[in-house]
Amino acid sequence: MLRAVNWTIANKDRFSIDVMSLSLGGPVTIPGATNDGQSSISRALDSAVENGIVTLVASGNGNIAFAHPGSVNYPGDSERSITVGSVNDDHNREFYSSRGPTGDGRLKPDVMAPGGAIMSAQAGSGNGYVSYSGTSMATPHVAGVAALMLQSNPHISPTQTTDFVKQILRETSDHRVPLDIDCGELYTPNNCYGWGTVELIGAVSRSQDLGSSM
Repeated sequence: MLRAVNWTIANKDRFSIDVMSLSLGGPVTIPGATNDGQSSISRALDSAVENGIVTLVASGNGNIAFAHPGSVNYPGDSERSITVGSVNDDHNREFYSSRGPTGDGRLKPDVMAPGGAIMSAQAGSGNGYVSYSGTSMATPHVAGVAALMLQSNPHISPTQTTDFVKQILRETSDHRVPLDIDCGELYTPNNCYGWGTVELIGAVSRSQDLGSSM
């Protein structure tokens, strides 16, 4: 995976790469384990951001029972990338969606997106489809939103892209979250929902508005 990230950075200009989406993770992080953004892959994602690539990464799937506090693992603990958790159609956090804080006390995830029972192409089937659930299904939604945001605002500096996108996603997300018995928090930001569920139209509209004033 490090080679893939490094290749993406090296070929950014050659292939006009603006957005990178990753759905992977290390072993489930247990309380007390190190998930402080210092793994080699997490730091590689930070480097991608510094090189002007908007980087989205799945927060991880805690386990089959529940995602305990501090279960976000690498590279979802990357400091500069945008970490995405999973909600269902009612914007309730999926039980497996890993949550913060990181080992060094940072709030994660950043935002949420639909990740439950998502229809997707079935690998190796030729033309089949299958339903999957997970933060890996939520993250590409936000990558698509990020791409539309950048398309709507061609004036943003490449070195500012991820920070620009992250700020707008946070500001325009749905901040109303249901009572989560595992979190006990009704307001964002928090370590279950981040800043809330991404809202496409609001994010793209805000990006356009800011673009016209840049």
